[in-house]
Amino acid sequence: MKKGIIKLLNLQGILVDKLEFLDEPQQIFVVCRGARRTALCPVCGANSKRVHQTSVRLIKHGVINYREVILRLKVRRFKCRQCCKVFTEKFFGIDRRRASANLMIQAMDWLRRNSFNFTGEQFHLSPGTLTRYLMHMSEANTVDWATANVTKLGIDEHSFRGKHLVITITDLSNRKLLAVLKSDTQVALTSYLQQIPNEYRLKINEVCTDLRSSYGVVTKRLLPNADLTADRFHVELQARRA
Repeated sequence: MKKGIIKLLNLQGILVDKLEFLDEPQQIFVVCRGARRTALCPVCGANSKRVHQTSVRLIKHGVINYREVILRLKVRRFKCRQCCKVFTEKFFGIDRRRASANLMIQAMDWLRRNSFNFTGEQFHLSPGTLTRYLMHMSEANTVDWATANVTKLGIDEHSFRGKHLVITITDLSNRKLLAVLKSDTQVALTSYLQQIPNEYRLKINEVCTDLRSSYGVVTKRLLPNADLTADRFHVELQARRA
C-alpha cells in the first residue's frame, strides 16, 4: 500500500508513514521521512549515522483531485564523527524554497490547459513563482533543431498580470512551446533567433506574430524565407477599435 502511495506521489528516497486529510481547506498531509539511516558528510565524505537534531518541514508537493498535497517531512541534521561537521540530509527533488520539483512539473502541466490565475489558485502559487517556474523550464528545454522540423514559428508577447512582459516562441508546425524570453525587447528576440543554426533558419517559411513592427523587422532580417502573417486575435482587436 505504502509503495503504491510513494509511486503515486512521485517520491524518491522518502518513506511514507501516514496520510492526513483535511476538508477545510482541502489538503492532504503526507507524513514522511528519509529512507536511509545514514547520510554522507559534505566535507569529508564519511558516512554518518549520528543524528544531532530533527525538525519537520512543510513542503508543497502538488495537487491531487483538486486537493493540495503537502509533505510533512521529518528532516535530520547529522554530526560527522570524523570532522565534527553538522549537516542536514538532502532529498532528491526538494529545494530550499520548501517546494518539490513535482510541484513545478505539475504546475507547468496545468498551465498548458489553464490560465495563470486558475493555476495559481489551485497550487497556491504567486504569479512571481509561476513566472520563475516557467523561465526555469524554458531554459532547461533545449531545442534539437536537426530533428525538430520547425517550419512555422509563432512570436507573441505576454504579460503576467500586466507586471512583466515576455516573448513566447512557439513551433506552430508541431504545436509546441520552444522558449519564453526574459523580456519583450527587440534585442532579446534577435539574440534568440541568432542562436538558431542558419540552415534551419532558412527552412522556416512562415512566422505568425502580433502587429508590433519591431518583431517584423527582426524576422525579415534573420528569417529571410519566412512569410509574415498577423495573428487573428490582434487583427480582430484592431478591427473592433476602428
